[in-house]
Amino acid sequence: MAPGCLRRVHRPLRPRVERFTVVMDCTWNGNSGVLDEAFTYSDGTKQRRVWQLTRHADGRFTGQADDVVGTANGQQRGNAFYWTYIGFASGWQHHQRAV
Repeated sequence: MAPGCLRRVHRPLRPRVERFTVVMDCTWNGNSGVLDEAFTYSDGTKQRRVWQLTRHADGRFTGQADDVVGTANGQQRGNAFYWTYIGFASGWQHHQRAV
């Protein structure tokens, strides 16, 4: 569980920061992985997202999920992982997460 994480959400004319807790389960088979995320936001709403991940030789990661537009891009730096994607679950949202 990753308590106290922040998600920066950019929506046209309405940027905001949301607090959440996430339980993540990830399995790998070679360079392909599945990441199952269960979010609980500070307002009590819940969300689940399942990613299909690919680890690339140059250290980058890409992923797809049902409620994400196109391909997400990620990079590990030290003990943090930076993940950028556009979600469409409740309208246009640009997410940047440091996990």
